Amino acid sequence: MHITEIVPIDLPDFTEDIITQGVGYYAETLGLPPPEPLSGRFYTVTELTQHLQSTKQTLKLNEELLKLDRCRFMVIDNIGYANRGQQESSVLFELIAHRHEQASIITANQAFSEWHNIFSDKNMTVASVDWLIHHGNIIELEGESYRKKNSST
Repeated sequence: MHITEIVPIDLPDFTEDIITQGVGYYAETLGLPPPEPLSGRFYTVTELTQHLQSTKQTLKLNEELLKLDRCRFMVIDNIGYANRGQQESSVLFELIAHRHEQASIITANQAFSEWHNIFSDKNMTVASVDWLIHHGNIIELEGESYRKKNSST
């Protein structure tokens, strides 16, 4: 099923967040390829937080956040798979705060009630969820893991 069948999106005007929650689903399985000339970026949360941490250490985090603004939308995959340390959760929080009111697609294998495992601080968790759902669309996916369903065993 294509994501636009679940949440009607006019991609040229796409400005809202989409948060998917479910087991074994990835953004690339949602069927939302970036059409031309709409510019978007796909990141796993680990790749993204490591990159942002690196730029923060060189005092260029704000410059990098402004570069990411050139992306019309951003996909952040697997936000809930690992507990985040203070440094990782801090840059993830700064990204979410910065991109508030810009389009993001975030996949998570945890409900919002479990996001305290992602951020090192309760206030960061509450504020991040608040920013994401403000104009967001939440899609809860249920069922068998995509990988398990398509495995040969």
